[in-house]
Amino acid sequence: MKQLVKGLIGPAGVQKLQKLAGRKPKKAKWRNWEIEHPIPKESVDEAISGFVDKQITTNNLNILLCAQPKSGSLHITEVVSRTFDVSNFQVGFNKGSGQAYYPRMIAAKHFHGDTISHCHENAENRILKLVSNLDFKVIVLTRRLTDSLISRKNMLVQDQWCNQMLSESAMAQFLADSPEKQMDTIIELFGSWMINFYSGWKTARDRSPVEPTFITYDELKSDELALLKKIATAVGMPYSEEKAMKEIAFLKNKGGINVTSKRHDAYTLTEKQIDQLRTKAKMFGCTDEDFLGFPI
Repeated sequence: MKQLVKGLIGPAGVQKLQKLAGRKPKKAKWRNWEIEHPIPKESVDEAISGFVDKQITTNNLNILLCAQPKSGSLHITEVVSRTFDVSNFQVGFNKGSGQAYYPRMIAAKHFHGDTISHCHENAENRILKLVSNLDFKVIVLTRRLTDSLISRKNMLVQDQWCNQMLSESAMAQFLADSPEKQMDTIIELFGSWMINFYSGWKTARDRSPVEPTFITYDELKSDELALLKKIATAVGMPYSEEKAMKEIAFLKNKGGINVTSKRHDAYTLTEKQIDQLRTKAKMFGCTDEDFLGFPI
């Protein structure tokens, strides 16, 4: 038999087969960001034109987690995906997150099963119309403003991620600045955006057809099982505490909420910085002190 194989594929082919046979099987990725699904022909023109007037409904459940940055959104997306057997189908451009990309949302809508996606979209008219016409269930994830800003500062400083947000010269200056000046920059870059994110979704809940469910980072940290049960109730999924505990344990073994985080230094905002945020909060009509982290 060996001689027959050699005769059919040659010595080089035999060596290749032997090499392949000796390889260990690749481990399956536990975070799947590579899901692809075609857009139905009847929806291609709409995806190209950008018109979102047509309503699309299917038998599938599609969840969109609209999350404030640095609030544990990757972890929640993954634990919901695993606990409730829904596919982690990212709807950003190039299968990423951040902003929601209309063609990818259409693809998720026609996917052969339930999905969860996450983004950092504000409650703009565009996204409200998208989720309404495509019948996505919206979950809004927030985190206390002061904690979120400190976490963002630590990420930029220690993970050197600021080169994606600042020019080379600005990045060099930021890294050379004192922690207080670095936080001043973070407040300038992200303070208004984060307050507007929270206030915008609260307003959308009261004034639009979209009915988002609000969850918080504190809920995730204090009682993850209760949070998953809350999500299940909100979107109409069956809940199994046994399954939830199993998946939480699995992800904890992988690093849990801080799977990509390094050890961060503590920082306390100055009174001047709190006053700056207080002024921004008043400008956006935000008076929720639990969210802000300071008295208004």
